Amino acid sequence: MAMNMGSSSKSRNHMMSEINVTPFVDVMLVLAVDASYSIDAEEWALQMQGYAEAFLDPQVIRALTSGVWGKVAVAMVQWSSYHEQFLVAKWHVVHDVHSAHAFALQVLESGRRFQSRTSIGGAISFSARVIETAPYRSVKKIIDISGDGPHNSGLPPQFARDDALSLGITINALIMGPVLGLSEHYEQRVIGGPGSFVIRIAEVS
Repeated sequence: MAMNMGSSSKSRNHMMSEINVTPFVDVMLVLAVDASYSIDAEEWALQMQGYAEAFLDPQVIRALTSGVWGKVAVAMVQWSSYHEQFLVAKWHVVHDVHSAHAFALQVLESGRRFQSRTSIGGAISFSARVIETAPYRSVKKIIDISGDGPHNSGLPPQFARDDALSLGITINALIMGPVLGLSEHYEQRVIGGPGSFVIRIAEVS
């Protein structure tokens, strides 16, 4: 019994030590970018330039750094078919203008990795693993997934979504392109969590 109590105490101390050394951020955010074959050059630019410009925008930077901890952790994933996902921008903490601009540069310098089928479920599952293995802690964990078409490869997105929701992850969607019923597809099978949304992003000017 004494040995068990000692082991339990050591375990609690180890857990507390991990909590104390793991940095807190206001939000952990994964940007999951569609790189499937349906994404043409214009839509690719719409995604990558749009994200880069967001991290150059003073208003966005103020919003990202105005929380309790004054910082967010962000990463970017490219995805296509069920076995094709890649972490093109590893975890980066945005806490001021300089760090935001540095992430924008990472986005612009990341070349396209895939041009295959569309596995929204695979993208969600991979992005959730990126969040769960991150070297940060946050009460807000978000996946923003962009896309121009419905799921057609691998694990159905609603199952991956439900798994992510069970981990406390919110999923939002940014859609583009002319596919009919795409908003409904994402609303019913992809997004979830507090305040989740689907928005249609504008064309490249």
